[in-house]
Amino acid sequence: MIGWARYEPDRRALIRAWVISLVPALPAVYLVFASPVTSQTSPLWSVWVEVETLALRSLVLIVPLGLLYLQSRERRPNAPIIAAAVMVVGQFVTIPISGMVSGWGALNRDPDRAASAITHSVSIVHGATYRVLSYGDGKYGMYAVVRAGGRLDSEFFPESLYRRSFRDESAYATFLTKRKVEYVLVDHRYKKFHTNEQALLDAIAATPGDAGCVGGLRVQRELQTATLTTYRITRGCSAPVATN
Repeated sequence: MIGWARYEPDRRALIRAWVISLVPALPAVYLVFASPVTSQTSPLWSVWVEVETLALRSLVLIVPLGLLYLQSRERRPNAPIIAAAVMVVGQFVTIPISGMVSGWGALNRDPDRAASAITHSVSIVHGATYRVLSYGDGKYGMYAVVRAGGRLDSEFFPESLYRRSFRDESAYATFLTKRKVEYVLVDHRYKKFHTNEQALLDAIAATPGDAGCVGGLRVQRELQTATLTTYRITRGCSAPVATN
């Protein structure tokens, strides 16, 4: 709308039509803000994701308009070459923000063996909430858990997965409680994200007695193989009261 405003003789009509066009989009706007992924991310990160998404998807309009521009200029004979060059270069330029590394790899990638083995190594409890910490499988492990009857603590968006470190055990316990996590599945390669999450799980699980109750929950290591570690989260315990 802004780009066309300078050429439009009746700008009031243009603005009125633009406002009317926004009305059908309101339900989609509501769904965005009602989605759990919005509440699980900071406002700044949410704004960045929107800008990134808009920048990439705007190419659907920018590329055709750019081709029409080239067609109307003296460079018309070279327009196909220029357009092809822009497309190719654009693939490389947008790699850092478009996830094209994973996209190109998917053309010749089979389901990751470690991710495929999750539901064979672990008996998924139907309806239980799982936090799946996987790596390099295109979220296949998460899909496998859902297909086996489990629920996820996050959406499939990267910003909802929360691949970050936590301040301490109490902060991590609060996080697990907020997301109602009952089981945590950790791929042995998840350490490549360089977070302290598994270290916190191990620390809480290794603490005996009442001291092992952090934020009203306990952690128990149920299974450990060469490729996967499973932790069970139980609630209802009481942390010891500090005495002077």
